Amino acid sequence: PLASFTIYLTDAQLDRLNRCANGNTLRFEASSIVGALVAAGYAREGVGRVVTVTAKGHQYLRTYAVRQRLMQINR
Repeated sequence: PLASFTIYLTDAQLDRLNRCANGNTLRFEASSIVGALVAAGYAREGVGRVVTVTAKGHQYLRTYAVRQRLMQINR
């Protein structure tokens, strides 16, 4: 289960995390977006700024509240 607290992501950060989890690259995203995802533990930045979603990030994206937010963002 998720920890007793989660880091709140902005709509833009949540959208980018979701896109990354679906195979899209975040290589050219703003460093503030990538930095927030990494700091929250939802993503890992590798060589060449290649970002991958961590297990924690995938788990976060599967929560009901987050899925509901993503539906609102992507309308």
